[in-house]
Amino acid sequence: MLTLASLRPQAPTDLTNLSNVLQKRSARRAALPNELPEPLLISVARDLRSLEVMDEESDSEQTTLAAPMMLVFSLLLGTSGQNEAQLSIGGRAMFESLRSYQWAVEREIVTRLTGLSGCDDTEVLLERLTEINSDNRPSDSTAS
Repeated sequence: MLTLASLRPQAPTDLTNLSNVLQKRSARRAALPNELPEPLLISVARDLRSLEVMDEESDSEQTTLAAPMMLVFSLLLGTSGQNEAQLSIGGRAMFESLRSYQWAVEREIVTRLTGLSGCDDTEVLLERLTEINSDNRPSDSTAS
């Protein structure tokens, strides 16, 4: 019998594999949760969930946000008004962007498990990322 625990990834997302997926077609489109292959989707969900427990667990817990950040950057680079030569995002905006991406990833996993789609999840994610980053300042702190 297949259990959800059997799907649990033990290591962070393979960046080489993710990079290959993003390079095979438009990175912005490939970075959408509903476009990710299932092994990557589940692995990225693990990475994003680690964001919640980083402060609670010891440093020995293997965590990484490199893959989720790569995916968020791929989405942001395709946003209208964003200069592809420069992408500046403050810490708070990055954190909020990762949280929004986590919401969409978890929604996509539930969609695939249940077969019941959240019709506008992609649009909500893209609108939220645009909103977060339109208010973004080059730095979340003032220079001294």
